[in-house]
Amino acid sequence: MKRKRKSASISEDMHDSEKDLRSYPLLSEALEGCRLIEQKYLEVDEVAGAYQRRHKRIVAVAAIFGTLAIILAILQLTLSHLYLESGHENEISLWLMVSEGVSVLLAAGAVCWGTFAHVHHKWLDYRHRAERYRLLKFAALIKPAIPGVGHQEASAWKARLIAAMAEIARSSADDWAVEEDPHDRPPGINEIDVSQEGIRALIDYYLQKRLRIQKRYFGQQARRHDKSNSYTRLPAPIFFFVSVFFALLHVVIEGVTKLGHEGDAVQHQESIIAVVLIAAAAILPVCGGGIRTARAAFEFSRHTLRFRAKYNALSKLEESLELHRDKLAQLDSGEQADAALAEAIYGDLWMCELVLETEQREWLRLMIEAEWFA
Repeated sequence: MKRKRKSASISEDMHDSEKDLRSYPLLSEALEGCRLIEQKYLEVDEVAGAYQRRHKRIVAVAAIFGTLAIILAILQLTLSHLYLESGHENEISLWLMVSEGVSVLLAAGAVCWGTFAHVHHKWLDYRHRAERYRLLKFAALIKPAIPGVGHQEASAWKARLIAAMAEIARSSADDWAVEEDPHDRPPGINEIDVSQEGIRALIDYYLQKRLRIQKRYFGQQARRHDKSNSYTRLPAPIFFFVSVFFALLHVVIEGVTKLGHEGDAVQHQESIIAVVLIAAAAILPVCGGGIRTARAAFEFSRHTLRFRAKYNALSKLEESLELHRDKLAQLDSGEQADAALAEAIYGDLWMCELVLETEQREWLRLMIEAEWFA
């Protein structure tokens, strides 16, 4: 599901233009009613996008300047040895101390801002509401199915829609992430429209405005997160093993210096090299820790697997719905679909929504536990 607000995504799946209503006349009444959902979606999606951007900036500042502060502290100890007799020790130490203090303040300020302003929590809360509004729109078209032409039935359908929207507005991400209904079932034959025209219109609309958009989104996100994962997966362990190698070199050089009979100048040079090596051995794991903080905050690897799995699931359901549509095309004009075919079609539509709802819950659980301030 979409995590960031994009005008193109809204026009594709949450917004139904007058052209869409004319293209799907059998769904126009339901789509008109769903415009109430669109208004609420736009409100919370915009807020969720703002909190998401804020959260990313906070994580970036905390990871970069927190790492930089530790590196500067190590450099102070290192350079104090290198410039002990140069006369520039106080000047360099002062510059490093000020830089370290600024970095600490920026990193601590970012973490405090994110913690006390509940930026991470608010992002997830508004994001989950936006996605639930999206789920509600398509559930309203599937279960129960298209509202009847009768005024009383249409009014009851709209009342249920308004009640569901009110429940979403009160809900929290933490509660919804752990609430699943194991007894939820696809709509029964008495709840669905079995007319050939009605079912075909619903399949065409759903494929165009829901399934293919989400399938394309999951494919794009899988590639994007896989690229981010490949860039950030190897540096941390590489830094660790290189730092171990530098530490080993430091031990060797220190041993040679103490046991050897070189002159003072040579020993001084070897001592400087040893100091540089031990500094590098300390700095590299710190850099790796900064990278791991970003990985823990955004969970690139796990998101890649999730997005690929959902893409594959939606691809199979798309094939199934297209086969059902081909069977409907073989019926005579005005002929109703048999009960088994109608239930299979609505079962696939219901399964698509179940896959997307499950994905949203999985995403919430993963991001709720993500250690963005690690």
